[in-house]
Amino acid sequence: MVPTASGYAIEGFARFYKTTNGSRFAWAGHVLGSMGLAIPSAIGASARLKKCVACVDGDGGFLLNMQELYTLRANP
Repeated sequence: MVPTASGYAIEGFARFYKTTNGSRFAWAGHVLGSMGLAIPSAIGASARLKKCVACVDGDGGFLLNMQELYTLRANP
């Protein structure tokens, strides 16, 4: 599973990412959507699937969710 956010993070990734058997690509359904969707989505997907999850986010979305990294650290 690869959650992404909006803007170039989704545009560039969606253009070149090729799913393999069993992999998923999750995005907001539009290019100019809400910033900050990728990190919380990746955390939720990883917790639910019990697998490593790659996250593609831009600088703005990352800055909106830096506190989520503390949540991960506090709740391993």
